[in-house]
Amino acid sequence: MKLQSLEFKEQGTPETSAAEAQKITAANAAALKKAQEALGKIKANTNFSQVVTQYNESSSSSSWIDAENSPDLAAKVAALKVGGTTDVVETAQGYTIAKLIGSRQEINQITNQPKVEVKAAHLLICYSGSQGCTASTTKDEALAKIKALAKTATPQNFSQLVKKNSTERVPRKPAASSAGFGQGMMVQPFEDAVFPQKVGTISFVVETKFGYHLIYKEAQRNVEEYNVQTIFIPKTQANTASSSVKLGGDNFDRKKFEAVQRPI
Repeated sequence: MKLQSLEFKEQGTPETSAAEAQKITAANAAALKKAQEALGKIKANTNFSQVVTQYNESSSSSSWIDAENSPDLAAKVAALKVGGTTDVVETAQGYTIAKLIGSRQEINQITNQPKVEVKAAHLLICYSGSQGCTASTTKDEALAKIKALAKTATPQNFSQLVKKNSTERVPRKPAASSAGFGQGMMVQPFEDAVFPQKVGTISFVVETKFGYHLIYKEAQRNVEEYNVQTIFIPKTQANTASSSVKLGGDNFDRKKFEAVQRPI
């Protein structure tokens, strides 16, 4: 979908004026009030589709979402039973009320296999010449060190070993984060090791362009996607050029604006 029907109000100044900011605040308060009014009708047992017709400001009111393209909304929908509805869910783009129509396991469009997410932590020993490494350690020294660590590493002491030994002082997400990651998000040797790996185990030594890794696979889960019917009311935004922008119009694509690109 393409974004159309954008409403601009040029200010002619490098920053949003106080008056313009006040207008944006008022507009968004009105949007929230409208969303809450719609929710009130749903809770009063008004047919959801009728409320959609009256309040929805997006051209589409039905879509499949998941934790990658609509993280905030998917987190709320995941707790519902089929036919249940969320409260008003606020994102940077606007206010959404969703009704769960159904769910299914998501399929990886490249492999045509069920999509999974892995949660893992890793210990990195880099060496001189590996990407991003500032250490003077030689490749042979790094390999000897991580082999020695592999002999003592357990799920119970892994986090302490990382703190004391890993050369990755500012961990790259998502490998060291609490969130999961899917295929295509990490460098290939890392993925080749961690996806077949059993949950609760520590990998063999894995070499990537960043150095040598030990990977502790903490969890793996199937990725669900949810079929939802939605009521969406957009917020008015102030862009970097200090123009107020209402994210709406006949071809507004909410999923595009809620998408989160995770770093590799």
